[in-house]
Amino acid sequence: TTRFYHILNDSVPEVNVDGKVACPGEDFEVAFSLKNFIEVEGMQFTLSWDKSIIEVDPDMRFIDVHFMTMVFNLDADKGTLEITWYGTPLSMDDGEIFLKLNFTAIGDAGDSSTFTFMDDPTPTEFTQRVNGMATRVEAVVDGGIVLVSAPTVTNAEIIDATPSEDNGAIDITVDTGTAPYTFKWINGAETEDIENLATGE
Repeated sequence: TTRFYHILNDSVPEVNVDGKVACPGEDFEVAFSLKNFIEVEGMQFTLSWDKSIIEVDPDMRFIDVHFMTMVFNLDADKGTLEITWYGTPLSMDDGEIFLKLNFTAIGDAGDSSTFTFMDDPTPTEFTQRVNGMATRVEAVVDGGIVLVSAPTVTNAEIIDATPSEDNGAIDITVDTGTAPYTFKWINGAETEDIENLATGE
């Protein structure tokens, strides 16, 4: 989404929000980063997400002390975050993170939620110091997407059974999502790895 104000140059300030892939029940972190943040002395925006798919932890973490004066309203019930900051003109390196939020994926595998910048109740706006004067500028805001995905098996070691003997086995490795995991094999077994398998099982 792009909000247009007075265009100063081609290097307009940007706020970017991470995209993530998370498994149901997994906790994950979303970072807010900046780009072309030169002599900026104010910014404000409203961010929203689908609260039925991802749930926010109200413990916000400001990474840069310059933004400790930031005024914010985090409404976990609505799935919105309003941010307003005004201070002395500030420049930051591209990609520098100024805020992190923790979320939990509460949706089902296949669900997704987009971080959307809204104009209500706090419109997106940046203020930049130009020739000694505070001037509203063009601002670019980019909201990522959180995709809820089932845990994936990254490695499976299969030992084929000898004919007429129940000595087959499967050893799997799962490295996404949050343990403990629940397993359900077609023969009713509920362990992560399975053994004593006959040919064809």
